[in-house]
Amino acid sequence: MLKKGLCSLCLILGFIGFSQEKVKVETPLILKKLFYKDSVMVNNYVVKFSDVVTDSRCPKNVTCVWAGEVVFKLEVIKNKTRINIQTFKIPPTSYTIQERKTLTIEGEELLYLYNVLPFPEADKNIEKTDYYLQFSGVN
Repeated sequence: MLKKGLCSLCLILGFIGFSQEKVKVETPLILKKLFYKDSVMVNNYVVKFSDVVTDSRCPKNVTCVWAGEVVFKLEVIKNKTRINIQTFKIPPTSYTIQERKTLTIEGEELLYLYNVLPFPEADKNIEKTDYYLQFSGVN
């Protein structure tokens, strides 16, 4: 009787152990914010969100013929000297890894750029100081 109980217990524990699936869990993407006119240090560079040139994205709850885009500039500074200004265009659907933009300086990827917020709303003006860039590091 004891042998039967012990065998049954071993079988049950064996089934429980093998019934669990091993699922690979992806590391969540953590986006950071860079506010208008603010800077972030990346490696030996200072990256500054220097300008929002245009924001023609179709406002929420409005039907538009064209989805639009937001155009902005990032300034790159090294040793207190501006070495580059890059202009980026992001359509309103750029939330995925495949659609992200990359800030590259001297062949080095510095930042992945995802979106500029806030998103336009009908009958509301966005002040430039309200804008921020969603980005992540390359590592």
